[in-house]
Amino acid sequence: MELSHIRRILLGLTGTAQSVDPQQLNAMNPADWARLQAMAEMHRLQPWLHWNKANHPGVPNDILHVWQAAHRRSAMTALVRQTELAECVQSLRADGFDPVALKGAYLAFHAYPEPALRPMRDLDLILPENQVIPAYDVLRSAGYDLAEALTVPIEDCLRFDKHLPLMLAPRGTPVELHKRLSQPDGRLDLDAPHVDEAVLMDRAMTVDGLSYPVVEDMLAHLIVHAVHGHRLDCGPLILTDIEFLTRQHAVDWPAFWQRARHEGWQDGAQLLFELVRRFHNGKAILRVDSEPAAPPDAICETALDLMLQNLETRRSAKLMGALAEGNLGLVWRRVTGRMAAQGETGTVADRSATGGFIHWAVHQAKTGMAQLADREVRAQSRQHNQFRRWLKD
Repeated sequence: MELSHIRRILLGLTGTAQSVDPQQLNAMNPADWARLQAMAEMHRLQPWLHWNKANHPGVPNDILHVWQAAHRRSAMTALVRQTELAECVQSLRADGFDPVALKGAYLAFHAYPEPALRPMRDLDLILPENQVIPAYDVLRSAGYDLAEALTVPIEDCLRFDKHLPLMLAPRGTPVELHKRLSQPDGRLDLDAPHVDEAVLMDRAMTVDGLSYPVVEDMLAHLIVHAVHGHRLDCGPLILTDIEFLTRQHAVDWPAFWQRARHEGWQDGAQLLFELVRRFHNGKAILRVDSEPAAPPDAICETALDLMLQNLETRRSAKLMGALAEGNLGLVWRRVTGRMAAQGETGTVADRSATGGFIHWAVHQAKTGMAQLADREVRAQSRQHNQFRRWLKD
């Protein structure tokens, strides 16, 4: 069975709008199920699939058992994440900081039916720029270890990235301290729309003693992060995120679209809303006169493929896409590990921890060449370019 067809079946199982035709499931062979299972695991969908379609006719019992086990593990992990979030915020507040927890924590513990359904890769906290490094020092002193050795000075991380390097809390939960929500201009092939972080932190809401962005800010961040920052590689959970967030909270939709146009992310919002309506009904996303037209069908289909793209080959696919588009500056930065942003002097990552730059570059080249020979990676590259051109236009 073609990969795109397996992706559509998985998206159907992930949705709540309608059931997948059992005949489609019966037509799948063991190799097809293995590919579907690999995609579900890669994109953190198994706990949700257990909750949403555990008894769906046509899903093999061994697959159902895997989903059930993943749901159980996710429930236990969520308890650890919740505990470490509270402890992390408490440690920072004890030193005078007041971090705002970003999207994942609120969604898992306050929007979804249960936290296990929304696995979090890490805890994201945002602080004013002048507080990020002092807060980092506080957590390092409290026993938070770096997930990987630093490749550039910590000050350069703050200049050229939206967050500091990943830390691990005492029980192993990954934590990122942010100064901003999107990458600085010049870090990506297209600049992402900016959300005003100072305003977001100033009007944050408090729930169970923790600070989170208000719903309108969280919805804007979800859209910009998924579409402009990550080109949908965050997976189909973005659709359930939007579905449950808008179910839980009323939104002033005319004001929402006015803001989306002003900040430049209305096309991404309309794309995601179109897909939410397709797979989850999206009844809470009310249609208003100021809503833009739906995106072209071809872009919707490309978006569905990108939502379930292979995360292990995305770097090679983007590199190939940059070469095809003649973006040699981006290629050079990725090949050399150079960090830079508009108006800033670049700095080169220290590769000594991985055997030095030559060793690292040879390894990256071998991996990239092997991946680029794959037909599916070439298709992934074309999809990235098509989506990038649509965003740019």
